[in-house]
Amino acid sequence: MAPLAGLPRYQSGQMELTVNQWAQ
Repeated sequence: MAPLAGLPRYQSGQMELTVNQWAQ
């Protein structure tokens, strides 16, 4: 489980992509 996923999405689309890669 990626702890970054807990972060809000207001940051940036890049963060979401990073979380996706982390999850995988």
